[in-house]
Amino acid sequence: MREPPRRDSKAILIWIVPITLAGLLGWWYWSIHPDPDMPDGVQEVAVRSIQGGDTMEVAALSAGRVIATTDMVRVQLLGIDAPDMGGGSGGGGPQCWAEKARAELGELAPQGSRIWVIGDVQAVDDKGRRLLYAWTRDGVFVNARLAESGSARLATAAPKPKYEMEISKKVNEARQARRGLWGACAN
Repeated sequence: MREPPRRDSKAILIWIVPITLAGLLGWWYWSIHPDPDMPDGVQEVAVRSIQGGDTMEVAALSAGRVIATTDMVRVQLLGIDAPDMGGGSGGGGPQCWAEKARAELGELAPQGSRIWVIGDVQAVDDKGRRLLYAWTRDGVFVNARLAESGSARLATAAPKPKYEMEISKKVNEARQARRGLWGACAN
């Protein structure tokens, strides 16, 4: 009776090593590149701090079209208006739902994480903040998610922002379902 042929261990390694390297390369590529459903022209930034439910400080990993410096910049998320941490124009403590909105933004874009941003027609607001849309690594549109959860109202600006219709729809759904600030605060 004949014995089955033995496979040479070197031949097995010849296949295992390239397959393992290809897998590691794929993992590395997808861990640093954004979701393919994000719009063209997004720029990767690192979140430095969360200021409120719609404001944060970020630093671009490299100078680009959206943010032309690697210095820290203050960002206002476009199309949304979260309750103010400082009580708004009346001063005082945080407005109703402000702390929860800030915490939600912190969950979506934690300090030290990477997000992808893109601007619109108006680049900077009257307070010098960059006006941006943001996405997480896995393609979550941060501005719309905050609107959908009831952590922000619609903020319109002239000229009409690119994603205003999408954000408006999410705000209306949250209002009708009484999610977040729509159920907890006197609006």
